Amino acid sequence: MKILIRVSDSREWKAIEPVKGPEIDLQKLFVKSPELLPVEDLGVSFVVGIPELSIGAGAADILAISASGDIAIIECKRGDNPEVKREVIGQILEYAAYLWKMGYDELDSRVRNTNWGSFVKDEYLKEIEGSSLVELVRRKAKEDFEEETFRSRVRDSLEKGRFTLVIVVDEINEELKRTIQYFNECVSSEYSLYAFEVLRFVHDNMEILIPHLHPESLPPPSGSVFPITKEEFLKKCDAPGRRLFKLLEELANEKGHELKPKTQAFSYYAFSKGSKFCLLTLWPASITILKYNIHEGDKISPEAALKFQENMVRIRNLKDKYDAQKEPGMSTREGELSEDEIELFVSAFRELLDSIP
Repeated sequence: MKILIRVSDSREWKAIEPVKGPEIDLQKLFVKSPELLPVEDLGVSFVVGIPELSIGAGAADILAISASGDIAIIECKRGDNPEVKREVIGQILEYAAYLWKMGYDELDSRVRNTNWGSFVKDEYLKEIEGSSLVELVRRKAKEDFEEETFRSRVRDSLEKGRFTLVIVVDEINEELKRTIQYFNECVSSEYSLYAFEVLRFVHDNMEILIPHLHPESLPPPSGSVFPITKEEFLKKCDAPGRRLFKLLEELANEKGHELKPKTQAFSYYAFSKGSKFCLLTLWPASITILKYNIHEGDKISPEAALKFQENMVRIRNLKDKYDAQKEPGMSTREGELSEDEIELFVSAFRELLDSIP
């Protein structure tokens, strides 16, 4: 694949080939920016990437953690590495097997012993060297972070083997595509397996990344054990969460949008001019608003986004979060969200959708 670029006052286009750097470049990229993993498809946003975590007889390239305690194991391979055809599948499953049933304290001890030297700048190294899992995540999650909830979910993920497994490559091959498609369509498990291709281009002092989650990585729309079912999801919700789900499901049907199941959540996708984009993720106990698609995208006008923001800060458990957080979460627990606030949220969301061309 090539991309064509030109400066605004030039008539000539220049073709640039993707850069084929060493695997450690991919590893450094996701240690520094684990949020590159697509939240709209994975249903979770990872905030910390821990390099070379000792697991079993080896070391996982990256262990990524979300602010709510979700765990991802990431392996990075060059497309021309022979291991990318078969061995990488066994490798990442082996790491998952060793991580399964591991205690929280054992994982935390290994995180504290992480050798960050090759992956971060010296000035940052002093801040994080020897840090615990909680300290690392709190530094990135800031106001979103609830320590007890985080610890509980990490323990639960370790006990059940509920991991997101991601193979990052600079060029995917057919063998890897087919293997991952087989796992997602035919294998019943708590883990999910993804292939994530990242093309990197460099021109002068500019760097361009083109990330792509391959369709083979996504669970099929029906017949798969991987996405949570509507019935399973609603069983985990309190009454406000069930009410909110029902209203948003009706709204999606009315608008021709999609309320799509993920591993543990449902994501609301809107459609505009042939493209779709995620605006909300519904969890059993909360709803996450993806502000970057509301305030920073090109599908929603600044006026409509501002009006939505004004309505959100009228809701009690969003009042101090909406402006401060990139992905503010609204609790849907009993007693934390009134019927009037549910109606306000859905009414404001409908008005936002009405503004989409």
